[in-house]
Amino acid sequence: NYSYINVRNISNNKDSYIIVNVLVKANTIGNDAIEDLKGINDGGIVHIEPNIVCDSNEVSANHLTTIGPIDINQVNYLMSKGMNENNAKELLLNSFINSNMDDYFK
Repeated sequence: NYSYINVRNISNNKDSYIIVNVLVKANTIGNDAIEDLKGINDGGIVHIEPNIVCDSNEVSANHLTTIGPIDINQVNYLMSKGMNENNAKELLLNSFINSNMDDYFK
């Protein structure tokens, strides 16, 4: 059994709550459970709660969670190339969300 949960979230001036639950059932073998959860707090609060419940001893489980703001250095770099601040942030946020698809296309 293989479970790979890949979530991206942007909290724009609002709070967001993400709860991800993975259940590994008893009497199963060779289980992989991976939660890759990332959030950007752009004026709001991001709350991420990864949960893996394992009822089997035969499991490899990982939580990968990252929460942070937009990188102001990246915004400043794009602005130095002629973009205004809103367009630079929009490009970075769209890239963050679309990066969720990277593993799907491999």
